[in-house]
Amino acid sequence: MNKSYVSADTILEIVTEPKPIYIPNAVAGYISDLIIKLANKKVSEAKKVNDAKNANDTDTAIVVDKKVVD
Repeated sequence: MNKSYVSADTILEIVTEPKPIYIPNAVAGYISDLIIKLANKKVSEAKKVNDAKNANDTDTAIVVDKKVVD
């Protein structure tokens, strides 16, 4: 039986080479939609806080459960 030797560098290269992950389009679309919804929600909350601060510059706005309280 013939033996062949492989260098440690070659083994390391094979082991650490990034492998593509294949996911169905429907799953990718669902994940994408979730990320977009979360981002939109965060932007909306930030706008509400910013609007509350701009509406009354003399008082500090406190956001509790998405409701603005002076």
